[in-house]
Amino acid sequence: MNGKLINKFSLVALVIIAFVIGRCSAPSDSHDHAMDPATESAENPTTWTCSMHPNIQQPEFGACPICGMDLIPLVDDTSSDLGPRAMSMSESSRALADIQTTEITTGYPTLELRLVGQLNYAETQEKSLTARFPARIEKLFVNYTGIPVQRGEHLAEVYSPELLTAQRELLSAYQRDPQGSITAAAREKLRLWDLLPEQIDSILSNQTAQDRFE
Repeated sequence: MNGKLINKFSLVALVIIAFVIGRCSAPSDSHDHAMDPATESAENPTTWTCSMHPNIQQPEFGACPICGMDLIPLVDDTSSDLGPRAMSMSESSRALADIQTTEITTGYPTLELRLVGQLNYAETQEKSLTARFPARIEKLFVNYTGIPVQRGEHLAEVYSPELLTAQRELLSAYQRDPQGSITAAAREKLRLWDLLPEQIDSILSNQTAQDRFE
């Protein structure tokens, strides 16, 4: 009876010794579990967010309720001091945001526009010329719309019986008193009818009334 009891105790002791030896000889995985907190939180995140809508934060993986994009782990990088003009994004956030950069240059912006328009005359450039005395046009130099006209060029040649009578009045008054008031009045009458001073002088020098004027 004592021998059987001793054998049982020996067997239990061997099991205990084998368990202790196996426990001590097994590789320690304490280093594997001592992971970086940021890595551990990234692999087993407690908060999921959207790269396009960071205000969305959920406790489990899913889709963004606003844009439908897959949520990404929320990485806590508040410990890094980036300054007021910098921001930090995880690698997956940068890939989803598709951020592209380009070199800043100085220049003038250009834009090509295709428009449909209609050409028309500038109203401020249109002029109307009316004779100051009854007359008819004998010859028209400006004979179509749009012809360019420069200052001093002839527009038309006109004939007027009233203008012919006014010239004869000037010649008659000039013959009686070249410096008299009647001569001055006859000369002023022609000037008010838009005759140029050189045209009036030509009438007096030639002593002939012209029936046509340009």
